Amino acid sequence: MIDHVRREALSKLRQMEIELIEPEVKITSDGKGLRSNVEEVCQRCVRDNIDLALVLFCSWVSEDLSNTVATELFKHPMLCWAVTEPAELISISGLASSASNFVRLGKEFTYVIGSPNDQGTMKKILKVAKAAAIANRLRRARIGVVGYANPGMIGTTADEIELRALGPELVHLDLLSLITRFEKANEKRAAAEAETLISSVGKVTAKDEDIKNSVKLYLALKDLVTENRLDAIGVRCWPELREGMGLTVCYALSRLSDEGIPGIDENDVTGGTTQLIMHWLTGRATFNGDLRTVDTKNNVVQLWHCGSAPTSLASSMKHVEVREHCQTKRGAVLEFALKKGKVTLAKLSRTLRGKNKMLIATGKARETSVTRGNIVNVEIDVPVITFMDKLIIEGFEHHIVLAYGDIKDELLELCSILRIEPVTA
Repeated sequence: MIDHVRREALSKLRQMEIELIEPEVKITSDGKGLRSNVEEVCQRCVRDNIDLALVLFCSWVSEDLSNTVATELFKHPMLCWAVTEPAELISISGLASSASNFVRLGKEFTYVIGSPNDQGTMKKILKVAKAAAIANRLRRARIGVVGYANPGMIGTTADEIELRALGPELVHLDLLSLITRFEKANEKRAAAEAETLISSVGKVTAKDEDIKNSVKLYLALKDLVTENRLDAIGVRCWPELREGMGLTVCYALSRLSDEGIPGIDENDVTGGTTQLIMHWLTGRATFNGDLRTVDTKNNVVQLWHCGSAPTSLASSMKHVEVREHCQTKRGAVLEFALKKGKVTLAKLSRTLRGKNKMLIATGKARETSVTRGNIVNVEIDVPVITFMDKLIIEGFEHHIVLAYGDIKDELLELCSILRIEPVTA
């Protein structure tokens, strides 16, 4: 009966969006050699660099064996799963007895109780697996920052060692390296790329030279991404580039985001880390916006930025306009309102009293009238004043990251794995 339950669980797991590694467990009639086999299985898990250890309780299990799993895989996220049927297998007792030891060992874990045929149980497992995969992937993430923070923007900085404790490595690059590549960018290729951009959008009012320069900046940033094996990149976009040289990086950040490399506005390190997490969880580009205004009557928070949102977030390319920057009247930016749909808002904070926090909320992006830049009205699922209380009183910064879809549960699981304090609204 136990073997039947195990086979049924494995069958359901194989149907999910996960890569399942199934170490062979050798069970002999006399039980001899079982502990050494468990150790071998755990060692293989370490060698295979698993994201998550899924421990299935089909019945009660000798606690020395589950303790071996906990200690051998101490640094790996663990999900304990107890089935509910058939009840005579007392699998929940197996979970409870082992978990009591895990707590005393200091082993971090989460758990789920339910049948392999229960949709909620399998969804929970998938969400934990996705979060664990992101946590593992973050350990190898490389985020490039070109130049220092923009003047006066203390909130976009971060202690890179404390950030490294969560996973990402900061790769520091200087503005000169970007400008040098910009100046050496292939003129013919830039002109051709600019023509493609012009023909793909609904309206163009920016100057041809400004558009071509924006494309050259994209080519330069793309080179830096490739050369430094970056997963995301941010730029000190002003004052040297925007005011000093009349160049805007908005198009470059937008296009890189659509290509799977989150482009980070204003070198916001924690915002960029949030973008990377939400991009990996959804497989889609994200938007990093300023908090522009709040409408308590309609329970709406409005996010805005000057023109670097990924065009995949527009309802249609015909609604995208290439314009000069709204402040300097130079350069070229991509302006449009973001499309409607279910969204998740989140922001990883800078370290506060030795802890990182993550603000998490869900809502609906509503139809929004275009002014200048990129704009979206989000109707929050809780009272908007509650959202703002959480944001301001808990010390979060002014950028909020938006991703399409509801990934609140996955973010909560990730917070648990990385020991980030979740602040939900």
